[in-house]
Amino acid sequence: RNLDGEWLTQADGGYDVPQRRNCTLLQWVEGKMKTKNIKAHHVRELGRLIGRMHAQSIDWKKPKRFIRPQWDWKGLFADRMNYGVPVEEAIATLPQAHKEIFGKSVEHIRDAMDQLGKGKKVYGLIHADLSVDGNLVYHKGEARPLDFDDSGFGYWLFDLGVALAHYFADYENPESVMQDVLV
Repeated sequence: RNLDGEWLTQADGGYDVPQRRNCTLLQWVEGKMKTKNIKAHHVRELGRLIGRMHAQSIDWKKPKRFIRPQWDWKGLFADRMNYGVPVEEAIATLPQAHKEIFGKSVEHIRDAMDQLGKGKKVYGLIHADLSVDGNLVYHKGEARPLDFDDSGFGYWLFDLGVALAHYFADYENPESVMQDVLV
């Protein structure tokens, strides 16, 4: 419970979105966020964490009526996409010059996902939003995950892709060695 004895706290975290957020605390996780001076060992620990989470997911038995997003082709690009904007409207916002290449890219992604299938060696419950500087704290060198609101069913590669995309997008001079130590 919060200081007022309530289970739910509304907070304004200073985000770009000008609205209050509903917050809950399920369990305190010791650690500190890493926002600068990212080193290879931080990325390596993130990779180990992702690996442990995927290994746990492989043997995990889904409870009845357990529902989470599907981070597959349909969940990302088709009728199951749920980002608050219908997929047709989202695609309509693309500049005309980019629509053709986007469409071709989406089809390549669909083909790759079809080839991978959805067996336990490639697909299962994932976090879907981990990076060295987000939704993660480090305690005594160990990476610990936070914020499972995007968790859903997807490809193991999705977690790795999100981690790499955050790193390479957030740092002006990203080191390619980070890709090697993550996986």
